[in-house]
Amino acid sequence: MSVGTGQLMAAQSLGMSRLAGIRHVVLPQTLRRVIPSWSNEAAYLPKYTVVVSLVGATELFAQAKSIVSVTAISLTTYILVAIIFLVTIAIISKGLDIVHKRTGIPGL
Repeated sequence: MSVGTGQLMAAQSLGMSRLAGIRHVVLPQTLRRVIPSWSNEAAYLPKYTVVVSLVGATELFAQAKSIVSVTAISLTTYILVAIIFLVTIAIISKGLDIVHKRTGIPGL
């Protein structure tokens, strides 16, 4: 919907099939426009699911709770978990910003 229907009609007028027009004309324009939305979702996903796959597939707060029960150092443990979250979100956001800049359309 973000790419005008005239783009597909123009591709077909050049002799492309409907599938080729979608693949070579519409899809690249669409993907460039959805990258900012994807970067927002990718940045919020670890926050919402509380699972950071870069650290492992274990839940960080469950690990923090078990560490606190053994060491009784709660504040330091939860600050470390917060820093892990912050670094992970920053890496994901920065990576997707780089992808957005490299694939962006000048002037849009």
